[in-house]
Amino acid sequence: MSTDDSDGFSSELLDAVSRCTATIAEGRIVPALRDLREVLSRSQGAATSTERIELLSRFAAMVLAIENSLVEAAAERLKEIEAQVVEMEQRQRLERPNESGVDRVCSFCGKRHDEVVKLFEGPKAVICNECVALCNEILKSEEKKGNTT
Repeated sequence: MSTDDSDGFSSELLDAVSRCTATIAEGRIVPALRDLREVLSRSQGAATSTERIELLSRFAAMVLAIENSLVEAAAERLKEIEAQVVEMEQRQRLERPNESGVDRVCSFCGKRHDEVVKLFEGPKAVICNECVALCNEILKSEEKKGNTT
């Protein structure tokens, strides 16, 4: 590894920074940071002054922190997307007609899906938000009376 004494950085490190920049421009951020971290690690071993070693060490730690942050952010975003997909699939299942082609209706009051805010579909029954609210009122009333059966 040749060293450019005028600015204290090796040509290998400068080349790595250029490669990293190009790779990031291609949208491949994590591989670019990994490559740069490897070069920084090798450069630490070849550094001649304590200040250079410390600078390279801090730079390598910064690159690792950025890489970890990006990976964590990507994992969180993936979880968000997966939750959105599940929610969308559930919404689509409730909004489409059942297998017989007839619009689903509440099993309790008979209202269609376009007459209520929400229909909740179970394996063998469907209940609308209005009936759920009515059931909650009945349960609260029963609790106040002391009847919970």
